[in-house]
Formats: sequence, structure tokens, C-alpha cells
Amino acid sequence: MLETSFVGDWRIVVTQHDASWSQRVIVKNTAAGQQVLAGTVGLHLNVQGNGTSPWQLTIEHNDGSGWTSNDLRVDPRQISGASITQMVRSDDSPTTGDRDYNDLVVRVEKLGMVDQPSAPFAVWPATMQVMPEGIFETALGQYFLAVTIRNIWTEPWPAQAAVGLTTRCRSWLEAGGVVVDDMWTANDQAAVGQEVVGGRVLVGPLATWKTRVTYFKVAVSGAQVRKHNVEIEVLQPSAEDLDHLNRKARATMLVTRTTYDAATNTFVASCDRGSLRAAVKELTVDYHTFKRAVARARELFASGGGTPPGGTGTGLSS
Repeated sequence: MLETSFVGDWRIVVTQHDASWSQRVIVKNTAAGQQVLAGTVGLHLNVQGNGTSPWQLTIEHNDGSGWTSNDLRVDPRQISGASITQMVRSDDSPTTGDRDYNDLVVRVEKLGMVDQPSAPFAVWPATMQVMPEGIFETALGQYFLAVTIRNIWTEPWPAQAAVGLTTRCRSWLEAGGVVVDDMWTANDQAAVGQEVVGGRVLVGPLATWKTRVTYFKVAVSGAQVRKHNVEIEVLQPSAEDLDHLNRKARATMLVTRTTYDAATNTFVASCDRGSLRAAVKELTVDYHTFKRAVARARELFASGGGTPPGGTGTGLSS
């Protein structure tokens, strides 16, 4: 065959060149269009795919008359822990040559197991309400950090697959004042419908290209007002090579802070783009709605910010 196809993000590494003629690798229909990798042992090319659309790989040689396609042989995929690799071997004269398929040999390595197709968002544990625009407001303190994950491994994840924040992500968040809480009560886990062990969410055999929302616990009262990087990885059956993490495994959460300035009688809301001041001159509310809101607030205060009687949410454990 003259070409083979892949889906998703992969790294192509030249491992062998045993031919007199120049050799090269051509990839087409990638996110970057057509790309070329010279046939020099040790060179590599990271290829970003177009979602679930296949891209094509060919190997060519130049005998002095121009570039011509080699014949290819593709070995079966090798899966070891979090690693998927496949060897592509080529012969530049399959009808008249030695037919040893080592004129140019490349190894294709899968880049990443997981990505974030959308930004992380804030869920207030007391009511399981998604905050406006998914923003983490410091005034409310504690949240579930909701992260949408997608299996981009091109194989179903194993039954023991678990997803967690990377070690360096935890360091980034800590430096920015975002505290990650790995202590999960049974009520916390039941509220979001997941099992957590040591801060890792047990996901199990997620099918290829399928998504799921996972939750982590964070406190943002002392967080810096800005965007914070949230990076995830699959930690079972073995930890991913962070050098292989697809760039979409990282996304940003937005922290804001709203305070009251007694000197000017204004509310000040700050975000990564600046600050907004607002003053309430007049407020009109429906009497019955107001009574219900006050009663609800009293319930919340009486329960220490947790779930009011009859509610469906959960309070974060401390």
C-alpha cells in the first residue's frame, strides 16, 4: 500500500534509514494541512489531527527524477500502559529491490489520552448550581471544579482508568491561591455521581471520543483574580508522559472577586480584564418573592452554608 491513516494527535519519529536515495515523510489533511518530515534518523514531527477525521501518511524517495511514493507495511499497534505506538516500514523499489522494507522506517506515537473540549466551570456545592459563565467568585469560597474530559486515546480506556490534576497543575493553582481539597465525603461523591480515591476520579472504560464531566474540590477565597491553568491527565493504568500531553489537556478557570466599598457605597467586581464599580440606588422586589428569598437565606445560614432542609446539593467538607 502507498499510504496509511491515523486519527487524532501523533508524533512521527524517524528510526531507520537504509537506502541510497533521499527519503521523506508526507502527512496530509492534518490541522496544519500538509507537512513534511525529512528522512533523517532521530528527527520527529508532532502532528495535530482534525478531531475524528483521518489524516494520511506516505513515505517518498527521490532517485534523481523526482519524489515517488514508497510501498508501506504497517505493524500492529503496540499498547503498553498509557503508550500506543505503531511502526511504519517502507521499501522504495518493492518490485525490483531487496523488499526488506527498511529503506525508511518511522515510529508513530500517540500524543495524549485526554483533552478538555470546553473550559472548566464552577458549581456551588450548596445548591449544585452552575455559576454564571462558570466563574469562580471568591466571595462564595468553595466550589466543585467541573472539568469536561474526552477520551482522545483512539482506544477505549481500561476499566481502572482514573483522571486527576497533574502535579504541576496543583503547584500552579497553589501558587495562585487556589486550594485543592482531596478529602471527599460519601455525600460529596454521591452529589456529583463519581468515586474519588486520593484526589483521582475513577472514570473506568470511557469509549473513544466520548466525554464526561468530572469534579474536583477547590477553595478560592484567597485566590488571585485572574485565569488559572487547569491541566489533567489519565493516571491509570500508568501515568501519562507529560511530554505527550495534548495541548488541549490544559484549559483555564476564571476567578473574580466582588467587594463592597463602604467609603463610596459601591460594589467593586474585579476580573482578569479590570474592575467594575456599581452602586444600587433603588431596588424593587415582589413582596412574596422577597419573603421566600429571606427564608431561604436563613436556612442556608442555619446550616452553615450547607444543604438546606429538602435540598439536593451538598456542602464541602472541611
